[in-house]
Amino acid sequence: MILEDDREETRLAEKEEAEMKASLNMLRIRTEDEGIVSFENADEIDTASLNLNFPEKYNSRDYNLITKAKHQGNSYLCWAFAAAGALEASYLRYGNQLINYPRGVNLISQEDVITGGTISLKLKKGQKIPLNLSAALYSDSDYFNPGSPQIYWEITGDIGSVEEERKLSESGEEFTVLAAKAPGEVTVTAVSMADVGLKASCRIEITESVPAKVQIRPESLTMNVGEMQRLEATVEAEEELTIMYSSDRPDIVSVDKSGRVLALKPGKADVTAKAGDGQAVCRITVRGRTGSGDDDRESGKVTNQMMREDTVHGSWEQRDSGWRFMKNDGTYARSSWEKIGGVWYYFKEDTFVESGWFNQGEVWYYLSQDTGTYGKMETGWLYDPSYQKWFYLDEGGAMASGWRQIDGKWYYFHTVSDGEKGKMYAGERTPDGYMTGEDGSWIQ
Repeated sequence: MILEDDREETRLAEKEEAEMKASLNMLRIRTEDEGIVSFENADEIDTASLNLNFPEKYNSRDYNLITKAKHQGNSYLCWAFAAAGALEASYLRYGNQLINYPRGVNLISQEDVITGGTISLKLKKGQKIPLNLSAALYSDSDYFNPGSPQIYWEITGDIGSVEEERKLSESGEEFTVLAAKAPGEVTVTAVSMADVGLKASCRIEITESVPAKVQIRPESLTMNVGEMQRLEATVEAEEELTIMYSSDRPDIVSVDKSGRVLALKPGKADVTAKAGDGQAVCRITVRGRTGSGDDDRESGKVTNQMMREDTVHGSWEQRDSGWRFMKNDGTYARSSWEKIGGVWYYFKEDTFVESGWFNQGEVWYYLSQDTGTYGKMETGWLYDPSYQKWFYLDEGGAMASGWRQIDGKWYYFHTVSDGEKGKMYAGERTPDGYMTGEDGSWIQ
């Protein structure tokens, strides 16, 4: 006897079987049309067993598949640098040759001679002198070819002493011509667009071509580290001339526009006052803070007192462009080092305080970018996360290079201006063949 429920189940089963056969038939037709191997014939495919021998470890750097890290500076473009690095690694992985872009920048003067990183120009009344400067990237590779200049220019200092003019080349490309028009000092810097850490600078010194006699007082001076003095220069000429001061060793003695000198570290330096065709020199000897002997110990006491004294008094002001300092006479600190509240700051030509890495002459300083200590001149050990390297700044704030003995140990700091100058060598061999430990100290 067959129950009604049993018949219903049988009908449902037959229906499902018919639908399944229809689906399989449609799949067979589709696989034949598209050339796809059907599941029914999968066992007919000749498949070999996989025999994979994976290494215990793998590092792309061992196969030169990772390019050197680039310095993004303060551009906030970490995502772009990361993406570019991933593209470079992918390009290398699949067998193509990738040339590491530039290693440095060369600055070239077409007409005027660059002496000690400075071009000196003499202006006649009403004259303008074009600055024919050009820059080129270079690399260690014989196949290096940037394709285009890939350089932009920065101008700092007495901006009013030069002027920019936009011109068109014969090919129709727009370019900038810089011309000297008034006495002053500017620093022209060529920066690589590929790596903003690669740059080359030239100081332009512009004076009037007028007969003049310059005297400076004192003609010689002995100072202690941290001490500040003011030089007095007088000029004899038929017309009023601008006096310009410069130091041949700005890492030892710095000087501002008014002739105020600051002793940064022990050594000797010549500070020159120029006006028209005349000049005079003050030879300055800088001693250590503590000195040696009774007289030096007494001088050290005076120095320590001066180190505590501020160079200016007034109040801080915050603007959209940053912080600046108004002095009690109503003027703003400008183009000068100032000690405020026991801390050294550098104020730019636009009166705002400098921050980050700052180059003056041939010396690098680091001024804090932290909110609570913004602009403070740092000294001692400094770790820069953008380089992932340690640096050392001496008591005058100057960045160390070459061999330095610190707290009884010897360390080596990179000496080449290739975007990594000043970095501490750690766990690697120095250019002169000595091995350094993981902490950077020389392994004797």
